[in-house]
Formats: sequence, C-alpha cells, structure tokens
Amino acid sequence: MDDLLALLNEYRIIVGALLTVFLTAVALWKWWDRVSFWWLRVMVHLPVIGKIARLSRNLDYDRRTGWFQSEQEICAAFLPYYESARPDSRYFDDCLSYLRKVQELGRNPLSLWGWLLLAVLVFLEALGFSYVLAGYTIPGASEALQEKGALAIAFLIATIMVFFTHWAGHELHHNTLVKKVRTWYTTGGETRHPMVPNTRVSLDNEHVDDDEPAWRQLLNRLPANASVTPGYKVTGLTLFLILFIAVGATYVRGQVLETTLIEQHNPENAVDYPGPYDGIGVPPEIRRDQEKVDAEIKEETEESERKGGWATFIILAIVFVFLQIIGILTGMKTGFAGKESAKAHRVIGHFGNGDEFVAFHERKRNRVARLAQMSLGKLQGRMLDRAASVHIDGKAHELLRHSAERDFHTYVRDRSRAEKRADDPVTPVAGEPASPGGDDGTEPDEAQVLEWMEKFGWDRARTLRFLRDNMPVRPGRRALTEEEALELLLNSAANRPEPGAGEDRGEGV
Repeated sequence: MDDLLALLNEYRIIVGALLTVFLTAVALWKWWDRVSFWWLRVMVHLPVIGKIARLSRNLDYDRRTGWFQSEQEICAAFLPYYESARPDSRYFDDCLSYLRKVQELGRNPLSLWGWLLLAVLVFLEALGFSYVLAGYTIPGASEALQEKGALAIAFLIATIMVFFTHWAGHELHHNTLVKKVRTWYTTGGETRHPMVPNTRVSLDNEHVDDDEPAWRQLLNRLPANASVTPGYKVTGLTLFLILFIAVGATYVRGQVLETTLIEQHNPENAVDYPGPYDGIGVPPEIRRDQEKVDAEIKEETEESERKGGWATFIILAIVFVFLQIIGILTGMKTGFAGKESAKAHRVIGHFGNGDEFVAFHERKRNRVARLAQMSLGKLQGRMLDRAASVHIDGKAHELLRHSAERDFHTYVRDRSRAEKRADDPVTPVAGEPASPGGDDGTEPDEAQVLEWMEKFGWDRARTLRFLRDNMPVRPGRRALTEEEALELLLNSAANRPEPGAGEDRGEGV
C-alpha cells in the first residue's frame, strides 16, 4: 500500500488530469440536457460567429407563411428543449403504467457511487495478484516498472469484471421476466393468442394493450428471442472469466511461493556460519544426529510456509469470487430489462406524483420559451437595423415592421398544426377552416374535440361522433352552451342501449 501511495504521489499530475477528465465526462453524461442548452445559448449570442450575428444577415422569407428563414432557424434551435418538457400528468401516468406492466416499478439504476464502490473493491482485490502477474508479464523489468504494470493490470481486470458481472446480472433479471411470461402463459391456459408481442406498444402508445392478458403486456415491453426463452451466454462467459482469473491467479501465486521457498532453502544460497559444535571436537555421531534434527526442523518450517501461503491464496480467490457474485447480484437488482423502462424511470424518477411532474415541466417550458423569445426578438431587431442599410422589397420591410406578430409561441403553434395536418389530413386543426363532414358541412375544431374529450372521458372517435351529431354550428345558428350540451348528452345516454363488450361506457361524465 505504501508503494501504491508513493506511486500515486509521484504521478499525481497525471492521475489528477485523468480524474478530471473522467468526472467531466460523467457530469456531461448526467446533465447533458442542461449543458447542451447552456451551450446553445452561448452559441446564439456570441458576437460575429453566433447564430444571431450570422442569421441577421439573411433577409429571405417565405411568402406563403410570412416567416423569415432566420426566424424559423432560431426558433427551431430552441424547439427540441421546449418539446422535451411535457407538462402533462397523463404522460407521467403512462410511465407508471409502463413500468407496472413490465414488472419493473420500484427498480432503480445503479448509481454512480455504486459503480465506483464496485470498481474500487474489484480493483483492490485485483491489485493483490497483479503484482505477481506483472513479474511474468514484464519479465526482467525494474521494480518501479513492475509496480506500474501491476496498477495497469489491476485496472484492466477491474474494468472487465465490473462490466461483465453487471451485464450478467441484467441477463439473469431479463431471464426472470421471460420465465414469468412463459409461466403465466402456461398456467393461464392461454389459447387465444400465440406467444408473440404486440409491436404497436410503446411508451407513447401505452394503453393499446390494456385489454390483453398480463403475460402479453409484459412480453410487449420485453426484448425476447423468437421462441421467448431465457439465454445464458453472458452469464456463462462471466462465470468462465471469474473461475479462470481466480484459479489462474491462485496458481501463479503458488508458483511464486514455491520459487521463493526453493531459493530460501537452497544450500547454495545458504551462508556458511560457524555451527554451535564447530571447533570443540564434537563426536561425528552427535553431529549427524544434530544435522538430522536441523533438517527436520527446516522441512517442517518450509511445509508450514507452503501450507500457510496456499491457504492465504485460496482465501483470496474465494474473496475474489464473492466480490464478483456481489457484482452479479447488483446487476440483478438494479437496471431495467424493458425496452423503454429506463426512459420511463427517468421521467418519474424525481417526482412524487403527477402534480409535481406538471409543475416542474411547466417551469422548464416557460423558461425555454422566454429565452427563445428573447433570442428571437434580438434577431428581429438586428434584421430590422440591417434592412435600413440595404435594399429590400416592400413586403419584407413590412414583415419586419410587424415582427411582433411572429413570436416563439406562434412558431410552435404553426408547427403543431402542420404536424397534425400531416398525421390526420381529414380532421381539421384548431383555427383552420373545417372540411365538410357533418350534416351541415362543418366539423368541430380540434380545441373543441380535446375539451369535450376531457369532460366526457371518452375516446376521440366517440367524442367527435357525438359533437357531429348533436353540436353542429350551422350558419345563422348559435353554438350550444355547456348546459345544453350536457342535457343532450344525458338524453342520449338514457335512450341508448347498454354498450356491448369492448365499447366505451363513458364513465368519465
């Protein structure tokens, strides 16, 4: 240990640099969203080479939408961070439902401190036999070089074993879920469905399999082979590595011990000190008896050293194996096997309920929108200043003078309308002319549909059908009030027969 501390002190600059790089990489990985958003803001406002400085020189615009290309680009840069904040408690509930169906609700990933603790434990254990291995790996090297080689070998072994043991634990956890699927399928006497997953299931399409049996809900979210059977390739390879390293290191240690004992008790290496009976005329018979006793004592000492050394090496091998078993068990108890379980856990990880989730993401979305609008306003001001010094057409100059009409929220709304139009070209979006479809040639807009879906507790198709039948907005006729609409709803429900299997009952009213 003293040699290790001395070596670390000698190379403290290099060790400090490596630790700094490692911790920086971990911080970037853990807080990448914050770091990347901060970097975006820096790159937007940098003078000369920043986005605002560059884009303000581009005065091209889209005649159809009235948006300048520069304005759209600056808004598009902030849009991913705005959309990543989803202040919707239903999404929080969907993540809980996903983890519940995949049987991983309550699990957590292994923390950074857990990874470091496992790595340090395996490193310290590997350090014990890496010195022995270094002597054979770098034969003839100096003591200082062998110490460096021992550190490198210990680090290599620790890295490999921590990775493989954790991976094996994940495989065993995955196999447990696969076995659960097969057990539920068999004991339930399932004959309606083959053992194949529903590929439409995802975190954004969570409730598509609510009516399916529990075994299929689990299978829908679990990566599995075609036969839905457990596999042990990683576990087998990991066990082979553990036994190979434990037995191999013990064998090498034993050979070093045997070599040391031979050198210690080799007569050629013994120093010829005067014996207690030299020079006093001891009879040969007594001398022979004494030499025989000395040889027996030497042999017993050598045998004791050999037994003690081998016992120590075997204990160290057992400790090494148990450390690897701890790594495997840690892998079984942490992490996720579901396709999107890790993503779902990240969503609900730091929130106690849906209200906390919504409040956090509302604050995040408002902050992104405020900073995006600030950048857009600064860009529009720069573009207006540039327009005063260059020749542009009257339409562009008019658009720049009314740039306040094009803010970040307007960009988000326009983009959302375009996406809805692309996904569902039949259904009109809010604020756009409705296409024929009702008995009077009109349809409710998207805002009405969403509002009444929430009030009724119905799905989209049923809500839209009810609004078409009972709430048409005919020319010259006023729209129904909420009281009138609810009265129509109650009358409709009273006159409608009981819904059959698979029909929505509308309990949400």
